[in-house]
Amino acid sequence: MKRITSIKNLFLLLLITVTLSCNSDDSSDLPIEEEDNRLVLKRITSNRDFRLEFNISGRWISSTANESNINESRVNNIINNQDQLVKRTIENGGLQRTTEYQYDSSGKIIQTIKIIFSNGSTTEIATQFSYNNNVITATNTESNEDYQYTFTFTDDSYMEISNFKATNLTSGEDFFEETYLYINDNFKKTTIITSTTEQPPYAFKTYEYDETINPWAAGNRVDYLNELFSVTSKNTGSLTTILVRHSKNNRLTSHIEDQTISVEYNEQGYISKETDSPNSDNSGFEPSIINFEYY
Repeated sequence: MKRITSIKNLFLLLLITVTLSCNSDDSSDLPIEEEDNRLVLKRITSNRDFRLEFNISGRWISSTANESNINESRVNNIINNQDQLVKRTIENGGLQRTTEYQYDSSGKIIQTIKIIFSNGSTTEIATQFSYNNNVITATNTESNEDYQYTFTFTDDSYMEISNFKATNLTSGEDFFEETYLYINDNFKKTTIITSTTEQPPYAFKTYEYDETINPWAAGNRVDYLNELFSVTSKNTGSLTTILVRHSKNNRLTSHIEDQTISVEYNEQGYISKETDSPNSDNSGFEPSIINFEYY
């Protein structure tokens, strides 16, 4: 029972920090931009009671997750006519978190305003973003302390991150830092340099991928930075799940210890089913099954 509960909690974590998979090599399908007949992700469902919906452009617009029919989590995204995420609302039990996104004339995020409602109280956190070549810096104030989050990319397209560092400016302490290895546009592994808190087991894994297009990343490339910027909190940790989800191909490595992923494909060669199974029959855990539907 403890194992099942922890796995359900992981699914909720992946849904709210935001869930699934991704990347691989030059033998894969043509780049997304060159595909005239590519499929667009419409819906993801799971036997673990979570469901994600996507618009006709493949943008993630909403999701629900239900843990033991007790606490239902909901995420709703509002996207404007410029295909920009302008508001995200997350509800989980008595907690509601709303994030508003502001952009400059070139389409870069320059500020987010996070409003958290919990136990009858409201907390508002404004985060400012600045850009310098291949480095994006975020600063905010939380619990009366100033924080800085530095995202370093391989170039100023901001598509492949090489380093992430979180600093408490008030104390002068770097409380989290990690670097990333990519192979063929797929996130491979992270190396944690500094962490003042224990990181989950999936942060130490080396990830393998298939050779087909990851439909989540294909439709949500513009959401890549939005998701990275969601970690600008004093409780931040490894970016692993986000980087796996936004890789080019579909993961074949489970986030969960002692489990293995198998995938099935539709006639067009797109992933249609992902099964995440225990490596032993006596684990007492039912495999997780994720289904993909397309427009």
